[in-house]
Amino acid sequence: MTDQTMAYNKQMIKLNEEKQRRLKEKNERLNIDEVSPVKDKVIIMTIALLLGVCFDTFLIGQYWGISVGIIALIFISGVHFSVKEKHFNGMSYLFLGAILLLSGTFAIYNNFTLRFLNVLLLPIVFTAYTLSIRYPDWKYMNVTYLLKIGGKMYPKSIGTIPKLFAFIHGFIKEKPRKEMSDSTKHVLGGLIVGIPILAITIVLLSSADAVFSNYLSELTDFIELPRLDKFIEHLIPITFVTLYAFGYLWSNQYDDLKYQKEVHVKKMVEPLTMVTIMGLLVLVYIAFTAIQFSYLYIGMGHLPNGLTYAEYARKGFFELIFVTVMNMSIVLFGVLVTKNENVKLDQLLKSVYTIMIVFTFNLLVSSFYRMSLYEKAYGYTELRLFVQFFIVFLAISIISLMVWIWKREIPLFKVGVVTAIAVYLVLNFINVDKIIASKNFEHYVLTGHLDRSYITTLSADAYEVIEREKELLGQENYNNYVYYNKISSETNNWYEYNYFKSLMKE
Repeated sequence: MTDQTMAYNKQMIKLNEEKQRRLKEKNERLNIDEVSPVKDKVIIMTIALLLGVCFDTFLIGQYWGISVGIIALIFISGVHFSVKEKHFNGMSYLFLGAILLLSGTFAIYNNFTLRFLNVLLLPIVFTAYTLSIRYPDWKYMNVTYLLKIGGKMYPKSIGTIPKLFAFIHGFIKEKPRKEMSDSTKHVLGGLIVGIPILAITIVLLSSADAVFSNYLSELTDFIELPRLDKFIEHLIPITFVTLYAFGYLWSNQYDDLKYQKEVHVKKMVEPLTMVTIMGLLVLVYIAFTAIQFSYLYIGMGHLPNGLTYAEYARKGFFELIFVTVMNMSIVLFGVLVTKNENVKLDQLLKSVYTIMIVFTFNLLVSSFYRMSLYEKAYGYTELRLFVQFFIVFLAISIISLMVWIWKREIPLFKVGVVTAIAVYLVLNFINVDKIIASKNFEHYVLTGHLDRSYITTLSADAYEVIEREKELLGQENYNNYVYYNKISSETNNWYEYNYFKSLMKE
């Protein structure tokens, strides 16, 4: 038998195994669908529809305030109902707390960047919370669980959406024949599928042709019905959110994660090779650290080429952060892929990794110090403050990495997740814009420099400070700040309530 034939046979065996796995998974799903009570199906369908209606009513075209918290509570209720056997642990409580706090920030703060990031992160944290109470082994989570979060959010949830139509068809089919004929059933099924498609088509045609849109408006006015285009505008987001919410919630019925294979890293690098690589890097960082102490921290050296000390101190922090992340990745990669057959070489490698981390920690200290000098010279901005928080996160992470090198039983990934959530929550609740405004006014007293145009772009979170210092800011800039915040996010409904927005209305 040739090598080509053997490779072909192995490929066919894998394909057959995958086919059998998918068939088994499908049969298990069908069995769960059949034994699940009709009441559970109806309740999950109702929760999904409620989420769709709330999403359209509270969020589309509205300012996001306490409405986000309301939708979060509804979604949490749906998750708790759809997960029959719950396995609470420390991580699940952490995720739940993060959901409640992050959704609550929309009712308090208005920083655009953080609101945007929270919109992206909340679905991820929601999914992590769902899986943490659905599967008991989630408390041992590692980096491969990111794949499981992605799988739950998209292929699993979206792939379950057709079950909604199957359930509706089943409800219709179970009705007595005297109540509904076969033709009526077929027509009703066609309407269920066809109406959303019709709605999308009408919206697209109305947008493409102004005359067609005008005729639709005249038709709805003539028969005294709500405008069809407005009705469809609401129908589309309700439909999409309802479908996804149902798929997400009903997919909790299935034990899909047991079919996902764990990713194992193969140890392929010889210890001496890694010692050589790390040793060369350590030599470079010894020289770099010596220069840092002589020029940056102490300021006793003579700078070359006419470079001023201020220019030297304020440049390079972004590059240093990049190098820090790169070094952490190299160390982590080395630990995971290097063979550990020789005890002495293993101990030597751990020592070299530790030295490397110590020098890398110096890069973080240097980055933070450079950023502080930059702020003292040019003032405070959102990006500069965010960078400092990221440096704090990296500092905690690199210390955790150093401990993990010597004590591998420490759950490094979990520590990283907890650290990231904790630092990010602090960033959300310190009122970034208020700090920036306050620090910049203090900076003006010391230096006489104030970037008034930048301050006018801050959100309503800085209103109290700006109101107090409006004479220093100038009436025109103050008016621009108030106007910018009022037109960018007007609130008229109770569910749009936001604390700092309400202060501006008083």
